[in-house]
Amino acid sequence: MVETIMQQYIAVFTPDPEEQEQFRERLMQYTPEELENLYRNFAAFGVDAVLECIYHYRD
Repeated sequence: MVETIMQQYIAVFTPDPEEQEQFRERLMQYTPEELENLYRNFAAFGVDAVLECIYHYRD
């Protein structure tokens, strides 16, 4: 699931390798259920909207 989410992230934001690694590390901290919910939210609301909420909430 991490790789699927990573591909969506990369397609929308075209992050540099350092940003990709930081995001991958963050995803690795999620439970399988959290990853599934994140994936579903990407489909429902769009990658950019969901990530904006995540970064705003966790910062």
